[in-house]
Amino acid sequence: MLPVAKHNKFNASKKVSNKPKQIVTGNCKLISKERFSVNVSYHAQLIDVFKSIPSRAYDPNEKTWNFSLSDYSTVMKKIRDLREEVSISELPTLLLRLFSQKSQTPQSPEAIDLSSIDQILLDALMPFQRDGICFGISKNGRCLLADDMGLGKTIQALGIAHYYVQDWPMLIVCPSSVRYLWMDSILTWLPSVPYHEIKVMTSGKDYVGDAHILITSYDLMSRCRSELQKINFGVCIMDESHFLKSLNSARSEAAKVLLKKARRVIMLSGTPALSRPCELYSQISAIQPSLFPSYFEFGIRYCNGIKNNFGWDFTGSSNMEELQLLLESQIMIRRLKSDVISQLPPKVRQVIILNPELVRDKTKEMKQCLENLEQEHMSAMEKRGALLSYYNATGKAKLKAIQ
Repeated sequence: MLPVAKHNKFNASKKVSNKPKQIVTGNCKLISKERFSVNVSYHAQLIDVFKSIPSRAYDPNEKTWNFSLSDYSTVMKKIRDLREEVSISELPTLLLRLFSQKSQTPQSPEAIDLSSIDQILLDALMPFQRDGICFGISKNGRCLLADDMGLGKTIQALGIAHYYVQDWPMLIVCPSSVRYLWMDSILTWLPSVPYHEIKVMTSGKDYVGDAHILITSYDLMSRCRSELQKINFGVCIMDESHFLKSLNSARSEAAKVLLKKARRVIMLSGTPALSRPCELYSQISAIQPSLFPSYFEFGIRYCNGIKNNFGWDFTGSSNMEELQLLLESQIMIRRLKSDVISQLPPKVRQVIILNPELVRDKTKEMKQCLENLEQEHMSAMEKRGALLSYYNATGKAKLKAIQ
């Protein structure tokens, strides 16, 4: 009879687990022009690595470690040594290249000579507006003026455009209701530009080939794209550039061709979609195509790209602080009213100029309201009511001119 092996809890062989070791994951992001942070869950050896970096700092609120960009290579090399247990998404190469090129710091505002711009415009500038013009020039006339509404983006755009007058003809695309306001602004701030060289496009039948400055609406730009593309516009101003937020819309496609040929591209938007970055991409790529050549990579990093049953969803947002730093360093200047309140006058009134040919002031309703106002023996209450009716009718009369 063969001997039976004895087994008990002391000499039983240990079971070997085949379960793979869980890897700690995290990511890097830029938090300032000089520092980056690492967002990762706890790992003892990784904490020791962080503590070995001289520029280390811990943010108890965000629960992240951050370091100087000059230590980036050292930090990532030490993290790679732990690659069997730790995986960290690195910063895009573009970010590292842009923020390490200290030799490419833009000129200071004092170093830029603005004497070639019409003196009347220069005399009207507030200090922050002068800084905005200098910013645009330091970016070679390709920029996004994203100041708060009411801070004078129009005069800044005209200042930048006039600095590059040798690159004209100039195209100004804006909402149809402010086309004549742009014309009035040019005549006011740039008196050196002759009146006959400015053309406001009101229909697709207009001849615009001889215009030194052409002002048109977004709808007309889209409808007349083939005619406009025959003109080599060297400077383009896109007012309310968030009209181009849809990447594949007809107006965005038309603008893309025109802006690609232009040497200077100045975009104006008081409401840049910083919380919805997918709407910014078409504007960014028009100003500086090399900044984000791939919409997919932009969407993954800054639009919280998520793949679902229908494809990729890029309607979200992520790494917004980093995106704002990148835009402000490369193409965008944005000041809020609270930032420049000490430089603002008490109040500025602005008159919107409409095309008088489109104001329908001879309608039956307008005539009736006028007759009511001219009646005698009206009480004060009746006069007030008639005046309000007339005021309401004038609003309706302007509808066609602002569409």
